[in-house]
Amino acid sequence: MTPTLLALLLQTAVAAPVPAAEAVVRGIYAPYLRHRVDSPTPHPDLETHPALSQSLRALLQAASTVVPVDAQPETMGCDPFVDAQDWNLPSVALTSNATPGGATVTATFLAGTAPTTVTYRLIREGRSWRVDDITGTAQGSVRALLMEALARSAAEALPSDRPPTPVPAAEAVAQAFYEPYLSAAGGLPAGDPADDRRLSWSLRARLREQGLTALYPTLPAALTLHSATNPAGATVWATLDAGEVETTATLHLIREDGSWHIDAIDPRSAEASLPQTLAALTTFDLPEQTAMAAVEAAIVEALAPYQSPASSPPPLHSSPALTRDLRAQLRSAVAALLQTGELPAALAVDPLAEALRGAASPELRVHLTADGATVDLGATPSSPPLTLRLRLEDGAWRIDDILHADGTSLRGQLAARP
Repeated sequence: MTPTLLALLLQTAVAAPVPAAEAVVRGIYAPYLRHRVDSPTPHPDLETHPALSQSLRALLQAASTVVPVDAQPETMGCDPFVDAQDWNLPSVALTSNATPGGATVTATFLAGTAPTTVTYRLIREGRSWRVDDITGTAQGSVRALLMEALARSAAEALPSDRPPTPVPAAEAVAQAFYEPYLSAAGGLPAGDPADDRRLSWSLRARLREQGLTALYPTLPAALTLHSATNPAGATVWATLDAGEVETTATLHLIREDGSWHIDAIDPRSAEASLPQTLAALTTFDLPEQTAMAAVEAAIVEALAPYQSPASSPPPLHSSPALTRDLRAQLRSAVAALLQTGELPAALAVDPLAEALRGAASPELRVHLTADGATVDLGATPSSPPLTLRLRLEDGAWRIDDILHADGTSLRGQLAARP
């Protein structure tokens, strides 16, 4: 998982404990707490560990198949549950939080004399909670480590003379996944992709974490599929013909609950050999430009009332395009105005209307940041540039501040008012 996407995941967390998810992690540590100095170390068989998600187990199995034996210790340099090679656990403290995609559970304990924290990301697989990633201070994300190892091994692998083995059942799943996009004339298909049962439990959870409502900003007119087995499952290459543009997406599928499910989608990938496809495992988490497209779509929707002669934009203090906190600050400023009769500088001019003055279609430049995203509105001859700062709220991108070219910001102006 990339640092930016990890920050967005943490940002969407809702502070509500999840006892059932904690129980799963408590079960992981039970043999460690029973372990005596003179008994065998309870290193688990991670590839078959029942507490792990099917997606994470598939990654572990692929790594054990593809990564050379002499490189495996380097891949998993310590026991991920204790984030160390040597340990003695007298007790473990657990805390949990609900997230849009599932839950996080933080385990805190003493590994020797040093306090250690291991964070678990859990998802729902049916009615059960399963661990989909483990992140320790020393080792980092297990999922990221495995993807890096697979990519490194793929880059070093020699081309194979054997023809790829197609997987018709996996192609059928990909065909069914794209069918709504092929038939959605004039717009994106209805429904939340995070509810699509052709996707793995893990990918559906990741979609919910990022609040994405569409996987493709454009609709393909035609689709061609071919496939091959890989050590983690199957790869399907989907050639999407959208008229003037033809792209080939790479889908990675795993066996989950006895059937093929899509566990990763890379819309950018060109057709590749099997080793190159394994290198694409570094994109198991949704590509950044997909999140950027969601940010841009939110801004386009927010600016639409300013550009339509048939509608007028709502006052900023009641605009659904703004975060609740920023709207609350603006309402407070309006209340002060009613009492004093003095118009705060922050309310003298609607900054969005000012930025769009003279611009039929403003240029948008989207950047993902550690705590959300920014969108630069291109300057026009009659207005200076403007930067919108956004963050995820309730699964949707909303404006959390407006920055002017002179370095001032809407929040700063509101905080500075008497």
